[in-house]
Amino acid sequence: MKLRIKGNTIRLRLTQSEVKQFRETEICFDKVQLGNTALIYQVHMAEVEQPNAYLTNNTLSIEVPYEIGEKWAIDDEMVHFEHVQSLEGGDSLHILVEKDYACINPQRGEDEADNYPNPRKNH
Repeated sequence: MKLRIKGNTIRLRLTQSEVKQFRETEICFDKVQLGNTALIYQVHMAEVEQPNAYLTNNTLSIEVPYEIGEKWAIDDEMVHFEHVQSLEGGDSLHILVEKDYACINPQRGEDEADNYPNPRKNH
């Protein structure tokens, strides 16, 4: 799972096997080791109205309503889901969770064997 943070935007990209794990267990997580501690980031289904994010005990969690999470995990046409979460003080946080597609012209040398096939690759 890839985590991208820029300003008040959080973006997660999940590979095919991670989406399968999310569908079967209702959670997918990964971590980055930072010295003696780790930042865990996860997406999980929950009894919530809208996707939302929070940070607790070095864990960045994105909660997803069951209806959205289940549909996204099985629907090949549903590439992503997103939500703008209101924050205190009038700020907002843009949350985007998407399926990780293979690059059309891979140049970064990443292993993309588990990524979704890019539908534009043959165009």
